Amino acid sequence: MMRDIREAIAGQKVCPGGVLAVGYRDRGPEVVAFGKTGAEDGAAVTADTLYDVASLTKPMATFAVTMKLISAGKLALDDRLDAHVPALGHRLPAVTIAHVLGHAAGFPAHRKLFEEIAGSDRPRARLFELACAVPLEAAPGERAVYSDIGFILLGAACEDAGGERLDVLAERLVFAPLAMTATRFVDLLAAARPDIAAAPTYYVGGRPIGGRVHDDNARSGGGILGHAGLFSTAPDVARFCAALCTLAAGEAVGGFDPDLARTLFATAAAPGTTWRLGLDTPAADRTTSHAGTLWPQTGLGHLGFTGCSLWIEPVSGAYAVLLTNRVLFDSPPAAIRAFRAQIMDAAWRHLAAG
Repeated sequence: MMRDIREAIAGQKVCPGGVLAVGYRDRGPEVVAFGKTGAEDGAAVTADTLYDVASLTKPMATFAVTMKLISAGKLALDDRLDAHVPALGHRLPAVTIAHVLGHAAGFPAHRKLFEEIAGSDRPRARLFELACAVPLEAAPGERAVYSDIGFILLGAACEDAGGERLDVLAERLVFAPLAMTATRFVDLLAAARPDIAAAPTYYVGGRPIGGRVHDDNARSGGGILGHAGLFSTAPDVARFCAALCTLAAGEAVGGFDPDLARTLFATAAAPGTTWRLGLDTPAADRTTSHAGTLWPQTGLGHLGFTGCSLWIEPVSGAYAVLLTNRVLFDSPPAAIRAFRAQIMDAAWRHLAAG
């Protein structure tokens, strides 16, 4: 497997380095670290290097917390989103929790909310207000458009239903039960600003910055949002993937309900979409898929803008996790897509070989 990884990264400047973890739900993971955390003078990446996992926040925190709250009877898939986000003012009666999980609520993909937050003395509340004001671009259930806006509001709905901030809910309901001891949000609005050692994702004044979420909206809103903000390690993401595979096999783990999980894994909120509720499936055109050409069509996964990805294969219980900080090199989307595909093909060949 290491040879395949070296061949995939040879001559490329897609990312400074990264960590690949592969395994099955009942064994593993095997972890391979490669490259450096930063530019030429960066430290060597290790299995425990902490990464900004960007939109892996959506499945690992918001989706997983939503699952627990549904099981507890505090949320339901057919609940109106605006019933749990008072700032929406009951203006979206047709948008349900299921629509948001399946990226079919009609929200646009993204808005630069951070541009309107500068100078606010309550940036997190202001970000929620701005997200609530974003108009729909399609009727709920009409089509799927991957949306940060929807998951920002779903995070707010979780906080309303769960009675605690998202980071607290995620730690109590997800990370602790699954022994994900390194996974955390970083509260940038805390009186004593936390300082964690993570692979850098951007530069300020020529200095590489790690431990501060890369996503502009999440950073301006304080770092704890439903769409981005999470930091984790490959072994921790592997634990999460193994749990998903266990649930797909019909077995309970970490207090999660396998019947609910399998319903979510099999349900789409709009016609013709690759998205299920909380996770994506490989693109039909495998030559353009981030999952590569070999990962089975039965797979479920998610990507993170910083260069991270996770894929599971529910039938066999296999999974693969790739964490990188490709944004430090500002590599183009086509480059990271090809890189991910090569890595995932290498991972599947290794897994298939036993």
